[in-house]
Amino acid sequence: MSLLNLINPLIVKSARERLRPRNAISWGLVVVVVTGFVYFICYNVAGVQADLKHEQAAKFALVSILVMQGIILMLMGTGSVAIGIAQERMNGVLDYQRMTPMSPTSKILGYLIGLPIREYFLFSLTLPFVAYAAVQSGIKISNLIHLYVVGFVSVWLYHMTGLVAGIVSPKPWRAGVATQGMVLLMYFVMPALASLGFTFFLYLTPRPVFARLAYEELALDDLRGVIDPTDLQTTVQFFNFNINPSVFTLCLQGFLILSLFTIVYRKWREESQHPFSKLYAVIVFLVTQVMLLGSLWPRLTNSEMIDNITERVHRMRLFDLRRVDTGGAVIFELLYVFFFVSLAMSLLLIGLITPTSYTFAKGLRRAKKLNHPRVSIFGDAASALPFGIIFIVLTCVSYALLVGLAIQSGFFFRHTPSALSLVLPPVLFAALVMMMQSLCHRFGLRGMLMAMFVLWVVPFLTFVLMASGNAPRLVTEYVGVPMPFNAFFYTLANLFHVTDGNIKGTALENTGKLTLFALVLNGGLAVIAVSLMFKQQSDIRTIEAGPPPSAPILP
Repeated sequence: MSLLNLINPLIVKSARERLRPRNAISWGLVVVVVTGFVYFICYNVAGVQADLKHEQAAKFALVSILVMQGIILMLMGTGSVAIGIAQERMNGVLDYQRMTPMSPTSKILGYLIGLPIREYFLFSLTLPFVAYAAVQSGIKISNLIHLYVVGFVSVWLYHMTGLVAGIVSPKPWRAGVATQGMVLLMYFVMPALASLGFTFFLYLTPRPVFARLAYEELALDDLRGVIDPTDLQTTVQFFNFNINPSVFTLCLQGFLILSLFTIVYRKWREESQHPFSKLYAVIVFLVTQVMLLGSLWPRLTNSEMIDNITERVHRMRLFDLRRVDTGGAVIFELLYVFFFVSLAMSLLLIGLITPTSYTFAKGLRRAKKLNHPRVSIFGDAASALPFGIIFIVLTCVSYALLVGLAIQSGFFFRHTPSALSLVLPPVLFAALVMMMQSLCHRFGLRGMLMAMFVLWVVPFLTFVLMASGNAPRLVTEYVGVPMPFNAFFYTLANLFHVTDGNIKGTALENTGKLTLFALVLNGGLAVIAVSLMFKQQSDIRTIEAGPPPSAPILP
């Protein structure tokens, strides 16, 4: 009993709920049987059919067990965290926990460890197979410990993602599906951008460390089918520095864990608070820009890496740019992905820090009550417009540095872009950010999402429908311009003097007209949205500045 008193009460609570003997035995039996089957079938296939030595076959079987452990902890464990915390929130248990004398940090750690405790138990049942395979294969224990250290940091990152989703999602099943989808996205989709030079996406997962372990221990020339060759990184080239992949992974994932912990901590203290403070949102966006710059910097300055990324871009060409030289195609796709990552991060942070009209009015009311001249610019009730402008400025600085490096290298641009063509992409980016930030303030997050659907998704679907039919090509292109996918395509194409070449019959034929239409349309919508936001703010200030409403006189 004294030992239980030393353990976090929330861990004890979760253990009693999720490790009841009947469930623990049934789940444990399934995991032990499946793990044993997977181990020995992989060992037999590698040893008999592939004719590998005993040690090599045992190593291949060990890899299969490590994959199973990843599925248990990362996929199943993350879903358990998201669903469990969402159920606690829906049942009102979190409101009760807020009143207990434990600190918010202890409560968060209790749920973080307690909710996936069944998955930790199932993971422990696979460890005897790992120990047996390690003895049979003669693998270096230091390599195995290295993998587990980095792997568990990734597990905690994904579990924190589930905790955030469960805290903000009103439905448990929605939180579970969303977080498991996010795990798959982070593990399989986002690392694909590493092939274009955005290498830091790869280090959101333990894949590089796993690839290094497989390469060193399996000692095979062809590792296809075991690891992705792009995962094998001896060092991380970040700006002009060479960083150990494990150190880079721990630093990047540690920052993300801290950011997610900040969201849960703020929501735990007061559910009405924004997930991020405005200052921390700027820090997150700044770190994102540094990561983008640091990843692309050596790709634009090192001749060997330029050749390497050119081959990869050719293999996964995003657009048909046969009328643009190889260097132009490479920098086009790099800048295209750069703007979309920046736009996605801007919109995400804007949604997290923009106050609703009620919050804005509440802030004015509080400032008036405390005799403050204005609402604090960093408070939740303050307008997020200045911070949207900061996101735009930071993106423009990063863009200017990337284009400057590309021009200086002499490889990416056959002709130096004109000043006007260089200004067009950031102008479009600024219009999109200002428009969505103002709509979010005026109509709320749901209104911003609906605006994105009406202004972006509907034109895109119409564009695809018309392109699949016999609609005139020029009309089809104009219909698709509101979608940022198409708008950035035409805007960035101006960097390469496409109007000077033989571009008849291609998507670049009407670049100038389509670019002008995209800028006028999005710029006009941004002006309208900002005007609506300012009018609403003015109306709220007028109401809050007046005398309080008098109580009705009862007859």
